[in-house]
Amino acid sequence: MPAFIKKYQWLPYAAILFWVNLYISRDLFFAEYTGHSNSVHGLWMSMARLAGEHWFRPSWWPYFDGGIPFEHTYAPLVPALTALYSKLGACSVARAFNGITGLVYVLGPLAMFAMACVFTRCAGYSFWAVLIYSLTSTARAVIPDPKWNPALFWTSRRLYTMIVWDDTPMATALTFVPLAVLFLWLALTRRKSIYHVLAGVCCVLAVSASVFGATTLVLCSACLLIAMPRQHLLSNSLRLAAIGIASYFVVCPFLPPSVLATIRGNQQKFPDDQWSLASLTALSAVLLGLAIFSHLLVRWRADWTVRFFGSLAFLAASIPITDAYFGRHFVPQPPRYQPLMEMAVALFIVFALRPLLEKMPRAVKAALAMLILSLAAEQLTSLRHFEKEITRPVAQNDLIEHKVATWVDQNMGSRRVMVPGSIAQWFNVWSNTPQLAGGAYTTTPNWSQQDAMSGICGGTSAKETEYSMQWLKAYGIHAIAVGGPASKEFWHSFANPKKFDGVLPVLWNEDDVTIYKVPQRSDSLARVIPQGAVTTRGAEGIMPMDDLSRYVAALDDQSLPLADFRWLDLRHASIRATLGSQQVISVQTNYHKGWHARANGQSLPVRKDGLGFILLQPACVGSCEIELTYDGGWEFILCRLLSYLTIAAVIYFFWRPLPTSFFHSL
Repeated sequence: MPAFIKKYQWLPYAAILFWVNLYISRDLFFAEYTGHSNSVHGLWMSMARLAGEHWFRPSWWPYFDGGIPFEHTYAPLVPALTALYSKLGACSVARAFNGITGLVYVLGPLAMFAMACVFTRCAGYSFWAVLIYSLTSTARAVIPDPKWNPALFWTSRRLYTMIVWDDTPMATALTFVPLAVLFLWLALTRRKSIYHVLAGVCCVLAVSASVFGATTLVLCSACLLIAMPRQHLLSNSLRLAAIGIASYFVVCPFLPPSVLATIRGNQQKFPDDQWSLASLTALSAVLLGLAIFSHLLVRWRADWTVRFFGSLAFLAASIPITDAYFGRHFVPQPPRYQPLMEMAVALFIVFALRPLLEKMPRAVKAALAMLILSLAAEQLTSLRHFEKEITRPVAQNDLIEHKVATWVDQNMGSRRVMVPGSIAQWFNVWSNTPQLAGGAYTTTPNWSQQDAMSGICGGTSAKETEYSMQWLKAYGIHAIAVGGPASKEFWHSFANPKKFDGVLPVLWNEDDVTIYKVPQRSDSLARVIPQGAVTTRGAEGIMPMDDLSRYVAALDDQSLPLADFRWLDLRHASIRATLGSQQVISVQTNYHKGWHARANGQSLPVRKDGLGFILLQPACVGSCEIELTYDGGWEFILCRLLSYLTIAAVIYFFWRPLPTSFFHSL
């Protein structure tokens, strides 16, 4: 074979894989609204539409969950890419998001192919592995969804979850993970600065796309260490740790320690996600199995690439399989690792069979290739038809989510509302009105907001309706949308959709969705209340309902003065009030250490009450002018400083690299 052809023999394989995935997903590049309201695509579209300077400066996000720091919304890469695509392409954020999804769908397998080609120096077998990954679903064949059915191998979980559900961020992370693993391996074996930098960049992009990208990188790094020579285990571990720490320093402004702590704390509230002794047992069993399996691969004299693919396939498959069949987990949300499982299993099967396949007569190999390509053609046609079906366009004006959002935007202005389920997930795609929900429960910094949602949506008795009213008033809600059994709202969150009939006046009704007016004494988020009405938290962190009742009674007390609250921008607000003795100001937005206040020019402590709101106790009696400023707090400043210093250090050492002898000495 001529040297030129041999050097570029990977190119036709890459072109075919590119065409296969583009052929399947091409409608995504022209789709806008597809009617999959069950997804949280609207959350990322909302961020892309509204973020603006939030990407660059510490800013408060008033649109979700009663107000949260921007870092608590979601991993930033997919919304940021959507915003960029929308601007450059002069198109709506909905079309931009689908375009990004299409790009990720096409480029993900190519990244996997690049890693496999460099690792194995065999473009042909890498092609077959990636083709299997692109057209089939190992996970659906072996994991009940909802029941076990091997025939589901001939489907595409990746296609379904990215378009119909909400796996685009995870798929984006998995686009960068193979590249990160490739450059990590090159950094460990070649010891050149450029590979360290490229590995760090890919790690940053993977984690910026999804928090699950971080755990995926940890799993891949562990399997890389298992597969590589043991004599370099310590130095390789230290090098990987250094790259990982530097990568985290770069991305930490968008994923600070407080957000990680919030995610862990919130997930502990759900049995399906929380860590327990059963988790330790599951982890121990998986590690034992991994050790035995890795030992067998060594005994079989498998090369290091097969050991890597095999270890990763075993570990990645163990996470969802242990959860599905044994009800045990050692990482949150185990199904999220099914895409990694499918990638690793395809690579392992093909390269584990490679020695056997190479011994086959050429005629047998040609016939086998023809059979596989025939099956692939059938599957390609099937997936193409399926993609056309699930990307069928829907007029946005026909969506109940759009109808509610536009009515609220035109009639409620900046007054906070509550909308349920899929309406909440898509609400801020069309509306600038702040809402009680809308965000991801895993990152909400104030669990009282989740308690409020549960209290309002749950319950069927008159007493529970009364508590629902108290939550609505406490959170400054001025209107609430409720979907009935015939509504097209996907989740149907309310246990009793008629609970507010005859209790609250109706503002709007269409398609079995009713918007009720919630009477509030003031439109302001700042409320003057007596010191005795301040809410507290009990010993177990639970707020007594008596506290909620006293707080709401104070909000309705006509004898108390009103306070004027105005947003100056998304970092500054002003409050004007006339206070009496033993009176304080409750601001119905979530407390954060990044809030600072000055009252009549004097510094004022900002505290948190039992609802998780901002509590201000000014020393002034009479006229009081308060300035609220949000700067993200010391954590935000420290994370930005670490990020900038790390980037500067990387640039410096990239242009003035350390001598090769330094790397070989490690």
